Amino acid sequence: MASKISSHWKGGYITSQGYKGFTKNKINYLEHRHVMQKHLGRKLKRSEQIHHINGIKTDNRIENLILFANAREHTLYHYKLKKEKNL
Repeated sequence: MASKISSHWKGGYITSQGYKGFTKNKINYLEHRHVMQKHLGRKLKRSEQIHHINGIKTDNRIENLILFANAREHTLYHYKLKKEKNL
């Protein structure tokens, strides 16, 4: 899951997909999912997906994250964005 540790970010690693991650008690976590869980006060379901509004996968400020119930909803959102861009 983990690739090289970024020299610009301390306290974790960057995944091969470009997301920030960290290890706690020998368990790997994705930072954007952790941030959303803390914001909601509950664990995320495996099916739930998070979108980075500005497209920067390492920008995990809560105001840059949107939660989707599943991959289908996330894909439909991308389709809608693409359609609006082409208008």
